[in-house]
Amino acid sequence: MELSYTTNKDIMVVESPNYPELDTAVNTYIGLIEHWDEKSINSIRQLKTLALDDNNNVICEIYFDVKKDTLFANLEDSFDLAKRNSAKKVILARNYAFQHSYPGQSDKKLAQKILKFASKSGLTVANQLVVSENSYYSYTENGLSQT
Repeated sequence: MELSYTTNKDIMVVESPNYPELDTAVNTYIGLIEHWDEKSINSIRQLKTLALDDNNNVICEIYFDVKKDTLFANLEDSFDLAKRNSAKKVILARNYAFQHSYPGQSDKKLAQKILKFASKSGLTVANQLVVSENSYYSYTENGLSQT
């Protein structure tokens, strides 16, 4: 399959990254950390979208630096790109530049908005994670419905 790209210069795409089986949140976290730039995980807030096929294999990894004024425009482009590459569902991960992974109230509200946004885009969100270099928080593991 030839990968579809975007003209949005803020969005980066990695074709067929080698991820472990994404059967648990901890395996997803391990894969994310292996692919996250060491310099940026603690200094630049980013959002990654793992576009998944029917068998939970990663088709591509789509990411961008989070800027409040472009978050949903870039997320819309990411979801569109995932769908154009035959994704049926996505896993979303975001980091915070201050090295912790427990989400505050504003992040929990953001997670709910993202779910609604994904639903309108026709994608299923398999999980959302907040990651740091040494830990993660999985919304699915902590009871936030992803549908």
